[in-house]
Amino acid sequence: MLVNAVKAKSEIELRLFGTAESTLICDWQQQEIYCKRFRLSLILQTTQVSMVLLLLIIGAVLAGLLTLFIYIRLTYPAFFHDLSEFLLIARKVMGPSEKLMRKGLFQVDVFESYAKSQPDKPFVLYQDERHTYADVDRAANKVANYLRKSKAVQFGDIMGIFMHNEPAYIFTVIALLKLGVTGANLNIGLRADALINCIRVGKMKTIICGRDPDLVEAMLAIMETLKAQGIQVFITQSPEAETVPEGFLPVDLTSPLASTEAVPRDVRKGSSYSDAAFFFYTSGTTGCTMALRTKFSASHFWHDVRRYNVTVVQYIGEICRYLLAQPKTDSELERGHSVWLAFGNGLSLDIWTEFKDRFNISRIGEFFAASEGNRGFMNTDGTVGAVGAHSPITKWLADDVEIIECDWDTAQPIRGPDGKCILLPKGKTGLMVSKITKSNVFEGYVGGTEADEKKIIHNVKVTGDKYFNSGDLMMIDSRNYVFFKDRLGDTFRWKGENVASSEVAAVLTDLPTIAEAIVYGVKIPGYDGRTGMAAIVLLDGAQAPDWKEVYAHVTNHLPPYARPKFFRVKGQMQTTMTYKYRKLDLVREAFDPKACATDRLFFMDDSLQTYVPLGKELCDQIVNKEIRIN
Repeated sequence: MLVNAVKAKSEIELRLFGTAESTLICDWQQQEIYCKRFRLSLILQTTQVSMVLLLLIIGAVLAGLLTLFIYIRLTYPAFFHDLSEFLLIARKVMGPSEKLMRKGLFQVDVFESYAKSQPDKPFVLYQDERHTYADVDRAANKVANYLRKSKAVQFGDIMGIFMHNEPAYIFTVIALLKLGVTGANLNIGLRADALINCIRVGKMKTIICGRDPDLVEAMLAIMETLKAQGIQVFITQSPEAETVPEGFLPVDLTSPLASTEAVPRDVRKGSSYSDAAFFFYTSGTTGCTMALRTKFSASHFWHDVRRYNVTVVQYIGEICRYLLAQPKTDSELERGHSVWLAFGNGLSLDIWTEFKDRFNISRIGEFFAASEGNRGFMNTDGTVGAVGAHSPITKWLADDVEIIECDWDTAQPIRGPDGKCILLPKGKTGLMVSKITKSNVFEGYVGGTEADEKKIIHNVKVTGDKYFNSGDLMMIDSRNYVFFKDRLGDTFRWKGENVASSEVAAVLTDLPTIAEAIVYGVKIPGYDGRTGMAAIVLLDGAQAPDWKEVYAHVTNHLPPYARPKFFRVKGQMQTTMTYKYRKLDLVREAFDPKACATDRLFFMDDSLQTYVPLGKELCDQIVNKEIRIN
């Protein structure tokens, strides 16, 4: 019984012990649960704090962005517009160019790639002719191979091109690009000494001339001079022409030398992006089709647009004004076309909207540039009258353009007491200059440093800097849009052409009765640009010039756009203290008989082929556009 009692006690103890162990285990588990709950609670509390902090940060950022947005809108309303325009130009213009440079490709390489990828797509439309990319590539190869294999030209040469708008011109341009030969486009309006001078300055060794009789005649007139200088003149081949004019060399495309095989790329090995070429970002490098016409015709313009289903047209100078001057026809002809963009330079503010509305053109792409310049502008948003914009964004990135105060007569800067140029504020018209840097170079002119130096202004903002003198009066308004105002200096623009006054004056002083001549441009109401006017002083004892002789002389030696429309016969010229002609007064007085009362005025009469006296009645007829100025 005792044993049983002990046994029972032991079982109870065991049971009791077991119960305590279980209770202890339960306590541990409960504490662990509590710990887990505490940790979870702590995590949740920490997460809540983090979320609050995150929301506070996001709120602060949004508030900061909103404040920045309001600040920008108040201080720089056009920021987002300017940013989008900058990115657009960077993507559409700068991007493709840099991509080609990274690949080591030139424009002719791009054209050749299109000739392979889209050989049957039309490239040139001309009259009833249709030339595909492959056709043009083969034709260019024939010209290039003939010129190369006949040793007419070699890499690095300069070849003059004296041709009208025609397919052969396109073939020649691309052929020279394939050879690494620089093509120099000769103005087809040049004649005699002016043409010879252009060839000389351009350092041309060879010239290729079109078949048009007027071009052939112009070349024949100076052929002996060219031969004496060792310059060869080639003429394009024409199916209709059986003979080659005397003195010319043929580009014989029937010769075995004129093969259609691709010109080896090694032929132009050594070309660099700074080499002079022909065209840059034209239709040939964008895969487009372009339509040509030998000469511009206002009366046939819209017929041609509809005939070729043109979508983009290019203008220059007074082309838009010529179109507006045409009698209004049925709206289907003028407005029922596919043109959505007209781009170019020279569209005046006074006819901008009228041109756009009358001819139903959605967008105008006015731009400003010079072939020798280092800065340009492009109107990408259609702001009426503007040539582009110079926003604070571009100024911050480049700081390369300034509008400075200048002498409107000499186009030279006016400097402040510190010797630096006077920078003009927004809204003021002045001379536009652009900074010359390693990345924004001024290539200069063919011929020498003297002409280059005339276009460079030193110490504009700081000692040692250099800026390109555009010779143009420009204005930047409060919205940062840039407006072209006028040309200054030794050149003026008429009929879409630049006229060098010194060259015209040199032609005039060749006449036996003229001792001095100052040539300048004068405004005529209703016309773009400035037409030529010459103030002359006769030789001592000389009688009045034979005006028929003067008329014949200027028409024989000057292109139509450079011929003075007005003459002013003076007793003597006014000069400055440094013996420079005072041209500004002449420009201001123009052809007003009252302002020029002490002098005699004459006007070019093409119907009589002479210059006739200009009085108030005739002047009023010119101003009122009763007499058309050609």
